[in-house]
Amino acid sequence: MAEFKISRLKFTYVGEWTASDVYIVDQVITYSGKMYSCIVAHTADASFYTDVATKWALIINGISWFGAWTGTTSRRLGRRSYSPSYPTHPTANSWRGA
Repeated sequence: MAEFKISRLKFTYVGEWTASDVYIVDQVITYSGKMYSCIVAHTADASFYTDVATKWALIINGISWFGAWTGTTSRRLGRRSYSPSYPTHPTANSWRGA
């Protein structure tokens, strides 16, 4: 049986993908509502689509911000809301799920 060491998982969320940024293996970014993990250390090209096939692995296939949370609004899996009382709105450089 293969050995699995949880301590080797070292994902770090670094925010939205940005052209010309330097990325290292296991960094996680978001781009167009999807979440990716870096699989090859690299400096990003001008277009994300140039890098995606060989340098990123898809983790979550789509997150859509639905707006401010209310107690009466129904939710579906994959949609995220934010609380207006949070100091950071989801479009800022941090990811928050609710």
